Amino acid sequence: MAAKSALPFSVGDELTVRFETMAASGAGKGTPEGMAVGECSVFTDRAAPGDVARVRVTGIKKRFVNADLVEVIEPGPDRVAAPCPVFETCGSCHWQHLTYDAQLAQKHEVASYQLKRLIDDPSILTPVAPSPSPLGYRVRGELTAVRTGATIRLGFRRHRSHDLIQVERCPLFLPGLADRFDAIARALVDRGLAEDQPYRVRIFLDEATGRIALAAESHERASYPDVAMVVIDGDGRLVENPELDERPFSMAVDGRTIRFHPHCFTQINPAVNERLVADAVETVAPEKGLRVLELYSGIGNFSIPLAARGAKVLAVESSPVSHPWAEKNAAEHGPLPITHDGRDAFQACRGLLENDATYDVVFTDPPRVGMGPMVSEIVSLFEARRIVYVSCHPQNLVRDGLILRAHGYHPTQIRLYDMFPQTFHMESLAVFEKF
Repeated sequence: MAAKSALPFSVGDELTVRFETMAASGAGKGTPEGMAVGECSVFTDRAAPGDVARVRVTGIKKRFVNADLVEVIEPGPDRVAAPCPVFETCGSCHWQHLTYDAQLAQKHEVASYQLKRLIDDPSILTPVAPSPSPLGYRVRGELTAVRTGATIRLGFRRHRSHDLIQVERCPLFLPGLADRFDAIARALVDRGLAEDQPYRVRIFLDEATGRIALAAESHERASYPDVAMVVIDGDGRLVENPELDERPFSMAVDGRTIRFHPHCFTQINPAVNERLVADAVETVAPEKGLRVLELYSGIGNFSIPLAARGAKVLAVESSPVSHPWAEKNAAEHGPLPITHDGRDAFQACRGLLENDATYDVVFTDPPRVGMGPMVSEIVSLFEARRIVYVSCHPQNLVRDGLILRAHGYHPTQIRLYDMFPQTFHMESLAVFEKF
């Protein structure tokens, strides 16, 4: 049975709140008028540090309150007008109402709080490396499409709702994608979308050619047919069955061209990815003969730069889409000392340990869910002198990092990157060493 709240509020009450900071959820965190800081916390989306605002209570817990923003009485010094006209109602962005410097500062503060169980020395946490472009940085994303009659409405989900917010552009995408929502909508006409049903539309821009790949799938996957991938050429022509093996998409990494199918995972922010790769290479310090086990290696984003500097890399990637492209990219830039393993991370590690394999460095770039306890445990058994962990989810990094610490690996540096401006998400590069 849930503990009864001692707070003197009811759902629907309106409070005056002074907001002090931003929470890990992306909401502003503040204190009601007449209460001391720490006595009760109020969490409100679209609030900013320093704001004095009127809010309406939507939920009450033992020591905190969730509330909707009603009116900003006195704006804080970090509040700015959002660059997007639908920011207040769209559910995709969180922090467009903050200056970019404030976004970076708040992300560092959030990361410090989330990682405090893992790190003993706060100085190992770097400031957040900014994105060169706080807007116009995304090369891929997900839209929502709804067909009504012969019309395709395209946009995003409303904040805390399944309703569609129709938009004509999004300022977070690179210009070649942001201004082509009309072409994307036209490409979905006559594709068999069920009437008045929401579809996820995955979109990807090939910067080199201006092509856009798109594929749609129903939010009710078992009930409605998927829409196969189509490509919009740079001149607007639809390519119905794109030969993406012959004309793949590409990205620049470490001065090289890496090719891939749009279904492969790639980072959404190419400029920040370049910084991340450069820092990863510096951290691993590859040299001829250095033995690197790379888990979740994808299409070669890290393994190719590491191997090009002499490291002997075993690249483990189980995705049937990404694995072949990793091999193709290594061959194109080779010969390189890379061996590819198509098993999942746990099975690959178990097989390697059974064969007494040893590595100097383990490099891991798992999906958002992290490596997980089983892989984290088995990774520690290689007795590598260094483990380098790329993460986009601080709490999962903490979970896995605590397992590594239990096996003698201690975090010596955690670098932060603003891979996702205007949102509360961030990327990190954590270094664990065994003393």
